Amino acid sequence: MAYGITSESQLIDLKTIEAGCKQYKEAVTDIVRSGIMVREAGETCNQKALSVDEKSLEPAITQIGEDLISLKTALQNYADQVIAEATQVYNAQLEELKAYQESLKKNN
Repeated sequence: MAYGITSESQLIDLKTIEAGCKQYKEAVTDIVRSGIMVREAGETCNQKALSVDEKSLEPAITQIGEDLISLKTALQNYADQVIAEATQVYNAQLEELKAYQESLKKNN
């Protein structure tokens, strides 16, 4: 794929992308912590503490917590994919820039 790169200023900012993905992955840990808290809340909402028509909300609430916790890997994998694809694009752009600079040298 040609990007039309003729100067360094046109290269994607890989460091900023990596930094953003790192922040994103750190935020995912907040989701996990929330999931743990929801799961604990579910355990608190047992038959004795809270029930509707003699049915506990514990399984449903606990499952929501488990679902939040299980999102961690998928969400972090998205960030890893973004970094991998951005790195590929950056490397392709860099090669294109080098080729452009070489063609300028040959023509001068």
